[in-house]
Amino acid sequence: MARYRVRAVRSGGWWALDIDGAGVRAFSQVKRLDQAVQSVREVVALVDDLEPDEVSPDDIEIVPDLEGLPAERLREVRALRQRAEQISAEASRASRCMAHDLRALGLSHRDIGSLLEISHQGASHLLKAG
Repeated sequence: MARYRVRAVRSGGWWALDIDGAGVRAFSQVKRLDQAVQSVREVVALVDDLEPDEVSPDDIEIVPDLEGLPAERLREVRALRQRAEQISAEASRASRCMAHDLRALGLSHRDIGSLLEISHQGASHLLKAG
């Protein structure tokens, strides 16, 4: 669970950051949202007399205020993308195992590719990947 909750509000061409958590209440601003975590690390480090790399990015939750768009929708999209990445990794592992099983049966790379519905180069890559 994040120790620092950061509300990010678009203001002109900037993101205003309202940092709250673990005894820290501070503000900062960044030009791009992808700069927010580093900015928060620097502010928290300054307030708590630490080095920025002592503040873990995992302890920071950036919550953008998207002018009426529900934050729940953004969380749902992120969760779906995370699930898709997990399923993709699972499919890759299963494909590698199946490629090795098919190879153990003496099938060629082309036949393995046909069965897995990938190119023969893709089958070769699966077999080399372990």
